Amino acid sequence: MTKYESEIRTISNNINIVYERFSDLRNFEAIKLAMENPMVREKIKEAAGKDADKLDKLQEQIKDITFTEDTISFGTQMGQITLQIVERDAPKLIKFEGVGSPIAMNLWIQLLPVADYECKLKVTLGAELNFFIKQMVGKYLQQGADGIANMLCVVASAR
Repeated sequence: MTKYESEIRTISNNINIVYERFSDLRNFEAIKLAMENPMVREKIKEAAGKDADKLDKLQEQIKDITFTEDTISFGTQMGQITLQIVERDAPKLIKFEGVGSPIAMNLWIQLLPVADYECKLKVTLGAELNFFIKQMVGKYLQQGADGIANMLCVVASAR
């Protein structure tokens, strides 16, 4: 299993609040709904700067994501993939495994308290990749780990 770890991020919120948001995946439905709001989209475009042109593609991908308490499902070029929570260790760890993926994969969200209203976050993506596939997609999986960490920080910091 090849692992791709995000940079460690700081979240300005209580670790228990952050854990509660992340441990029930239905809370992420708000992101999907926010992307449909033109005012929110405009703010995201401003924040994205040179990457603003990717926003339309992202919105197209997000519209087909479905959430339950324990799963997030989305379509890819390889077919439908589901990430399912397989372990919760409050308030510090949530582990996911891929279901329906052509390769074995997992995702870990790790939290560490720093102060009453501050915690650290790290995302780890793991995938069973052969040498050739690893060379082709490794860079994108690393970007994915960092992108997920950034998105989770935004979600966790919202009050």
